Amino acid sequence: MESNQERPKLFSEFPPVKTEEWEKKILEDLKGADYNSLLWKTSDGLIFRPYYRREDLADLQYLESFPGQYPFTRGDRILNNKWEIRQDIPVKSVSEANKKAHDLLEKGITAPGFVLDGNIIKTADHLEELLAGIELQRIPVHFTINSNDFSLLYLLSALVQKWELNPDLVRGSLNLDPLGHLFQTGKFFEDRENDMLILKKAVEFTASHLPVFKILSVNAGIFHNAGASIIQELAFALAAGTEYLSALTDLGLHGNEIVPRMMFHFSSATGYFAEIAKLRAARLLWSVITHSFGYSGTGISPMYIHSSTSEWKTTIFDPYNNILRGTTGTMSAILGGADSITVTPFDQATGNPGEFSERLARNIQIILKEEAYLDKVADPGAGSYYIENLTDKIAESAWQLFQEIEKNKGIIHAFKKGFIQNSVEKYSRKRLSDIAQRKEIVLGINHYPDLNERVSWRLSQAEPAVPSVSEQELFAKPLKKIRAAAEFENIRLRTEKAAKRPVVFLLTFGNPVMRRIRAGFSAGFFACGGFSVAVNTENIKIEEGIKEAQNLSADIVVMCSSDEEYTETGPMVAKKLKGKTIIVIAGYPEQSIEHLKTAGIEHFIHTGSNIIEELRKFQELLKI
Repeated sequence: MESNQERPKLFSEFPPVKTEEWEKKILEDLKGADYNSLLWKTSDGLIFRPYYRREDLADLQYLESFPGQYPFTRGDRILNNKWEIRQDIPVKSVSEANKKAHDLLEKGITAPGFVLDGNIIKTADHLEELLAGIELQRIPVHFTINSNDFSLLYLLSALVQKWELNPDLVRGSLNLDPLGHLFQTGKFFEDRENDMLILKKAVEFTASHLPVFKILSVNAGIFHNAGASIIQELAFALAAGTEYLSALTDLGLHGNEIVPRMMFHFSSATGYFAEIAKLRAARLLWSVITHSFGYSGTGISPMYIHSSTSEWKTTIFDPYNNILRGTTGTMSAILGGADSITVTPFDQATGNPGEFSERLARNIQIILKEEAYLDKVADPGAGSYYIENLTDKIAESAWQLFQEIEKNKGIIHAFKKGFIQNSVEKYSRKRLSDIAQRKEIVLGINHYPDLNERVSWRLSQAEPAVPSVSEQELFAKPLKKIRAAAEFENIRLRTEKAAKRPVVFLLTFGNPVMRRIRAGFSAGFFACGGFSVAVNTENIKIEEGIKEAQNLSADIVVMCSSDEEYTETGPMVAKKLKGKTIIVIAGYPEQSIEHLKTAGIEHFIHTGSNIIEELRKFQELLKI
């Protein structure tokens, strides 16, 4: 078989343009500007150039492989890019869940997922009722539980025999994941030894009774939704997978028994190209790891990936933006080669997702499949100089972090010592700080918020049950699930519940350019807290503007002008309004700060301000 590099190239009759010529042209177009301004530095610390060429791929050995070939960077689907369209169903009533599964299958999903609450499936009859009418040899079924009890597999195997089905054709998954439980709760189900023994029994049973069923899960979404970076999410997932492989091989299993039963769950966020590359890098690195455990042969199966859209940047306010976020994440998962995908409803964060939002979530995948034809081409990003370099750099950085964990006795030891938690917290704090300063945008939250929106009425009043655990019972500090918008939303909800919405008056004067810029900045600043914003009539005297503010009973007056004019006019405004309202200056005029503070002006908002801290301060001052 000819390699990719040997295939004939399109447009080969045109002379190639040398890198030096491109560089020269770029420098000409920059007209003296710094070339480094074109470099893109990710939040993970990776640096990318403004363009890449074929020569940049020279050292990437995996490019010689095709889809379906080791190391599976390009996935295992040779002729297409088909994936399972999955939607999860909380099972509170067995009959209702079965009814909903059939309804969803008629509406386009291809793999129902059942989220089992407690011991709702106690007998074979219960499972038979749940799966009645579902063609298990054609339709994969997935089960989500929060325990290490795999008795469901016994029931499923018995049902397969009763229905006289071929067990080699029964696909799906059960998410046995004691490490995921540890990361979320700080505890094993029992302890490491017993949890791994249970997994061993589950693997052995599945291998002989349900040979293509996945039962060993690695949930990397736990790290992502705690605020981890792409590199951390990938490295920690690989380390968790390696821990399972190591523990189970020590118990006597072979890699060929373990790996085909494993599935990895990744979150797909809004970093479009990086998320595509993440899944490609994951398969590449996992192939290297499994090969080192002796997993080999013609029947090698690559990493099985289930992807769900990220909850990190989902918002309660302006939730329709979540549809766009979900679409971007879904496209990344598809183009990255995920085997199954779940799209979170746009109003999931409220705790009350409805039929409308579930329908839109479902249809995102169906449109991308049936109208955009993203299922037709295997690994469509292959050969893209940018995506291939992104894949390589993510793989390299994740591998370095993975090796650091392995050199320190593996992920369980790293988690117990706090390395995992501290790494995630450090990164998430930086991102949350950037969001608080609007260096990173969350649309509808810290940029362009909808002031007319009210959300209290649609929030779930039921708080999720959290088991009470003393610190003495914990094996280690658990990871905490967070959302990027949560702190802004808490501020807005606090304002929303106040008896009166505070009024912010923008007093503009002087330099027309600076007053317009700073008025726009101030309006957006206070809108993030749900404050009502008004501005004085254009081109009126300062005294008239002050009177307008007083007539509105403004709670806060923000002066919007140039630094120079603050020095002269600021004290006069402060004198007229002192004791009647909170006086704020938009900007930070360093040369006259002390002069203005002496005049009684204590508050300054600017691009370096932490908006969350400032808004909380103003809420305290206004007794909200």
